[in-house]
Amino acid sequence: MVYKTLFHQVITCLLSLGMLVTSGCHTVLQDTDDSDDTSIWYVQQNQLSNQKIEAGTRAQPFHSLETAEQISKPGDTIRILPSPVNSNPLDGGIILKEGQILEGLSENNRRAQITNTQVNHHEGDAVTLANNSIVRNLHIVQSAGHAIVGRNVHGIAVENNWIQGGNRSDLTSVTTGATASLGVLEFPKGIISLFHSSNDSLDSENRIINNTISGTASNNAQFLRLNGPGISIHTRGPTESTLYASNNKISDLGAGFQRSGMLIDTQDNSQLSLTIEDTTVSNAFSSSDGIILIAQNDSSISGAIRRYHYKGSSSPSGVGNNGLEVVTYSGGNWLKPVMEEGDWHSANTRLILEHSTIEGADGFGIAFFNLFGKPSKKTVLDFGAGELGGGGSNRIFNNGKLLPYEMDAYLVHQDINMSNNWWGTTQTGESKTKILNDEAVLKEKFVLVCPGTPTQIEKLTEHTGVAAWSTFCQAFTDNVCRNDSTPVSCCDPNTDPNRCLESANDSSFLSSPALPISP
Repeated sequence: MVYKTLFHQVITCLLSLGMLVTSGCHTVLQDTDDSDDTSIWYVQQNQLSNQKIEAGTRAQPFHSLETAEQISKPGDTIRILPSPVNSNPLDGGIILKEGQILEGLSENNRRAQITNTQVNHHEGDAVTLANNSIVRNLHIVQSAGHAIVGRNVHGIAVENNWIQGGNRSDLTSVTTGATASLGVLEFPKGIISLFHSSNDSLDSENRIINNTISGTASNNAQFLRLNGPGISIHTRGPTESTLYASNNKISDLGAGFQRSGMLIDTQDNSQLSLTIEDTTVSNAFSSSDGIILIAQNDSSISGAIRRYHYKGSSSPSGVGNNGLEVVTYSGGNWLKPVMEEGDWHSANTRLILEHSTIEGADGFGIAFFNLFGKPSKKTVLDFGAGELGGGGSNRIFNNGKLLPYEMDAYLVHQDINMSNNWWGTTQTGESKTKILNDEAVLKEKFVLVCPGTPTQIEKLTEHTGVAAWSTFCQAFTDNVCRNDSTPVSCCDPNTDPNRCLESANDSSFLSSPALPISP
């Protein structure tokens, strides 16, 4: 039987029938020593030039991810053994089949390492998920594209992985929609990313649990940043999907909001149910956020964030750093809105934030933008004592480090409940709360409710040199021309209503009662 199998595999290799591709036409044997379980395959980086037999067993493992990908069947388990000492990670990437388990084994405190440094192979992605697949216990190192990616998959689990670096080739994934008008045309590939554009994702939730994602130190000890969001979700079309993310640690983010710790992006009429628990994001770089949620067009995001901890960088990183950012968008450019008079956003976000800590952001602790049109009537942000039953008990302090005030919250055209939260004191010891009607409430200067006061807007512009915040407010404060055409009278809605931007009502911010003691 062994000789038959050997003969068959040799002939297959020589005829190049595509069953297996290995360097030097190495022999591949079925594991005849374990004939009762041919659904488990082993893979290990090969450093022994004289080892030609690849049986897929623990004693004679495959030497490439490609081999395991071609030989394995749906439902099989693929186990990655630690690479030999002083050898490189197992390179090349793998596309899983339905129900497969890809897991790393440890030996003498060494974890199984894989990567994909080849942009032209599997698009540089290290692991591509399939329905009901599991990826666990791997150490994924500086892949050229995604470390782990799933497209229209359901029932997946990504667990207990350590990912250093990612998207090292700075590849892009999908168009951004809203942010295209701000000069960001595409999102970069995320480190762990899910894409939904069909209803194949309806059956069960996807789970991303207990992963550590961070930048790495290069050989010269210079620090690298993640070239994409740590975890990203992109939904399109008439999709419905569910994500549960828990106990993930994300650090050392790259520049720009599109490289945030977690980036949730929904478009068209897609619907996403989202739960994020016990997740930390730290050490953001220039203008990247901890968690950002962007609901566009007719899409919706609903769910809860619990026990989230954002901690800003110890070194200044720019006023674009926000601990949590929520955006709704209807299309167009803020100077060229597509909304008709009386229209409102169809996109909406219904979100609870509770028992979380947001501290040390250079920008706002929490920022809410209902951009490019009227507010979203369906959006409900319950960060304490709101209609969704949010418990509050959040700790929001020491934010706005590069702003004139230590601003913890910023609202553009959005109402929000933020009762039962603790705001701490300023770096100089000033209490951020005051007593109003026998209850503690956050002082006005620590929250900017757009259009805000002229004093706040002036300070934001004068003290930081960054006009973005005041620009957003100003655009909705006065009737602003949609373009730079003459005459100036275009800004008069009575003379040229089609070219003027109508003001919206002020936002409502409810912070009382504030907690006197840190929960």
